[in-house]
Amino acid sequence: MIAAIRQLFCAAQFLTILPIPGNWVKEPGDLSKSMRYYPLVGLLIGALECFCYLLASRIFPTWLSVVMTFSFGILLTGGLHLDGFADMCDGFYAGKNRAEILSIMKDPHVGTMAILGLFCLLTLKLALLYAVVGQIKLLAAFYFVPSLSRWVMTVSASLFSYGRSEAGTAQAFVEGAGKVEIFLSALFMAVIAYGFFKFQGLWIAGLILGFCLLCARFIARKLEGVTGDVLGALNELAETAALMALAGFMRGPA
Repeated sequence: MIAAIRQLFCAAQFLTILPIPGNWVKEPGDLSKSMRYYPLVGLLIGALECFCYLLASRIFPTWLSVVMTFSFGILLTGGLHLDGFADMCDGFYAGKNRAEILSIMKDPHVGTMAILGLFCLLTLKLALLYAVVGQIKLLAAFYFVPSLSRWVMTVSASLFSYGRSEAGTAQAFVEGAGKVEIFLSALFMAVIAYGFFKFQGLWIAGLILGFCLLCARFIARKLEGVTGDVLGALNELAETAALMALAGFMRGPA
């Protein structure tokens, strides 16, 4: 139980900018084992986004409340996954082979494709989030989407090998994750999906996971594995696809 709590705090400390004091990594496997609890951290992120929306909607119109909550979600994660998505855009656009792609992705400078990719991604996500308003339970979507995207990261890290020959931030996560992380994270995600959207939530979660794993397989073939940037990009793809599914397939009264 103590180890589980430690790993949960470790996950929250890595995935958010919340002021969680102390160093919660006490054993070599804590980073990879913390991925078991990524859907729960996604739930926490969703709860804070819900609080932000409820607070903003008391003062501002709906569209502005959605924009403020969307921006708050980005700040809450420190733009961690957006950075990975931007690096992927640059790397796969300009790189001609594995070595070039990995080199460009590691470069701290931001290229034109990264800027264009981020603009398109953020615009689409914001439009989809606003489309959800009035169609389904908006607050339930706030909980569901970040939980699902973090689950996708856990499963992807568990199924694919690490893609760089040199050590990197994601190495400890990817190389230590395995069947236990897949099982426990799937259990948490199933409870969250069913709790908010019943069986529709379960099949949407499965559909998004399948789509993201196909993307991960394509990327892993190019890079001979996955990296931290890849996992971040998959998180963004999962969030966008989940919002698209909710906006398109679950219409109904708010």
